[in-house]
Amino acid sequence: MGAGQVCRAWRRAARDEPELWRRIDMLNHAELSFELNLFGMAQAAVRRSEGQCEAFWGEYAADEDLLHFLGDRAPCLKSLRLMSCFDILDEGFSAAVKKFPLLEELELTLCDNLGENDVFKAVGKACPQLKRFRLSKRCFYNYKHSGYNKDEQALGIATMHELRSLQLFANNLSNEGLTAILDNCLFLESLDIRHCFNVSMDDTLRAKCARIKTLRLPYDSTDDYDFQVHKPIWSGADFFSDSDDDCVYGGPDYILDSDEYDDYCDPYRYLDGVYEDELDEEDRMMLKAMRIHPGKPDYPRSELPDILRVRELRHAPHAAALQNPIPHKPQPHPTIPSSSTTTTTSGRRRSRRGRGRKEGDARDWAGGLPLDAILAIFHKLDHIEILMGAGQVCRSWRRAARDEPQLWRRIDMRGHADLSFELNLFGMAQAAVRRSAGQCEAFWGEYAADEKLLHFLGERAPSVKSLRLISCYDILNEGFSAAIKKFPLLEELELSLCSNIGESNVFEVVGKACPQLKRFRFSKDCFYSFEDSEYEMDE
Repeated sequence: MGAGQVCRAWRRAARDEPELWRRIDMLNHAELSFELNLFGMAQAAVRRSEGQCEAFWGEYAADEDLLHFLGDRAPCLKSLRLMSCFDILDEGFSAAVKKFPLLEELELTLCDNLGENDVFKAVGKACPQLKRFRLSKRCFYNYKHSGYNKDEQALGIATMHELRSLQLFANNLSNEGLTAILDNCLFLESLDIRHCFNVSMDDTLRAKCARIKTLRLPYDSTDDYDFQVHKPIWSGADFFSDSDDDCVYGGPDYILDSDEYDDYCDPYRYLDGVYEDELDEEDRMMLKAMRIHPGKPDYPRSELPDILRVRELRHAPHAAALQNPIPHKPQPHPTIPSSSTTTTTSGRRRSRRGRGRKEGDARDWAGGLPLDAILAIFHKLDHIEILMGAGQVCRSWRRAARDEPQLWRRIDMRGHADLSFELNLFGMAQAAVRRSAGQCEAFWGEYAADEKLLHFLGERAPSVKSLRLISCYDILNEGFSAAIKKFPLLEELELSLCSNIGESNVFEVVGKACPQLKRFRFSKDCFYSFEDSEYEMDE
């Protein structure tokens, strides 16, 4: 979405180097799950690996079709980590996992629809080399339903004979299930069963665990656990009862179907995972500018320019991204091995920031470049590419794009006519002018200016010497005549295909307001021979 869209050379590198896609990491972007078709983006990433992919890590980014596609295109896969992938069910996963015979690491975190119907026995049979397995649930629930087998999952895990590392968080296994795992997984070196409160560590179990090098027990501290930890649910009632008044629940702090929940889930209220109320004025303007116009036409895919390939996915049906069978609130997400970082919530505002990555954990992978080198790259681009692509690569690039007025002395927003239906180019133009901090001397806009923008430009950039407007249909004679008076130093003016400018003595106003004008270009769509007797051809 960012680095691969900076320029043609970067786009080619992102597209044509399979080595880059050997490990595909699509974690820490939970806030995009409502906005983009992450399944489609994951398929594009796998396709670019050209069969060399050895690791796929996806958060909200995988469904059953993607798993089958991955199995067909990446036969050498060794690591598969799935988080919050609610569109994957037991039957589909059992069928897909057979395509990963070389798998050594498997993680299923917050995948609420996986875990029944002997799915882990299927994993044990299909993946004989599996060495690391992680199964984490949202919270522990003390099931009392008479037909529920607490140890079904544990008995399936016991068939994974080559396991070295196992983490089961908030699992319902009992002493019997844990015994089966210890008796059959003889190479186990690390075992984490925190919040598995049905396990009672008696002398027999402790003796069996003596060979485990790293052991975490049900009541051990979760301070270093890399998810938000919810309180366990203790219920004396049947699980399928209509009432849960006797439960203690430490779940999310929102109400479904409320205005507040709708506001929380609206992806257009976030920039880089930060809610709009917490953004500064500049970033709020950027967020407003990036919102989609409702009137975007349906382009044939073959006619979409490269810069819109990713944005095309945004307009795919949202059903795939929203069909989560269990309503949920996205939480901070894991990295193996776990760090010593505690994740807690302190009100809704903090949890909003935590939807994607942990606060302060934003990537700054290009931060080592000196500022001069970053600006040299930016000077090779036009300003829409900076606002949409290069300026969003990482924190240091974003700071350079935002805090260097010299970069915005000449604002060029031409050559992106195809974006005029998708983005608020007027808002982006205002953001660009604001970043110039009064130093702007040239503004060139295609579909990117209206009368309000001209007045804003005149007030914020009194030294403008070059104004080139192309296909700016929202500017009329009267508005242009009023705005042009704010550019007394203008030396160059272009009005190309601006069909609503040219009457009412507007050019006499220009001549009077801009005494230093040296270059003028006025181009129309085509020649038309007017026959109306009242039309003054030489006005």
